[in-house]
Amino acid sequence: MLRPMNQLRPTAVPIRELVIFAVCLLAGVAGLPALAFVIGQLVLGPYAGGGVGAIIANEFRGLGAAAWSSWVIALAPYGIVMLVRAIWNCDRLHTTLWPPVPRLDPTRRKDRAKHEEPTISDTSVFHAKSGSDRSAR
Repeated sequence: MLRPMNQLRPTAVPIRELVIFAVCLLAGVAGLPALAFVIGQLVLGPYAGGGVGAIIANEFRGLGAAAWSSWVIALAPYGIVMLVRAIWNCDRLHTTLWPPVPRLDPTRRKDRAKHEEPTISDTSVFHAKSGSDRSAR
């Protein structure tokens, strides 16, 4: 089970980050081109350059030639991981800075049907509050 980053040893955090980056890079270099090949076969038809190996070889050639499209494909999984982390941390920061307002428990509310407000037409209540009818009670 993964522990939160603040509970890890200081040397474990960079190692963990390198492992995550390596797995994402492998997924971007081999996984995404293979997925693009399969989806392209289903939607567009056969790939003119060959098979899955040819499209992965084209990806490596693009990385070697510093083609921005190949680097975007290679780094996209790590970018997605970083985006998910940023959203997760913003949510945690939001709940830390502004904790949720506690909701009132509906079972603890007073029964408002039993409580009646006094009205002016109710003379006994009116006189009892004014003190003029204390002897009658």
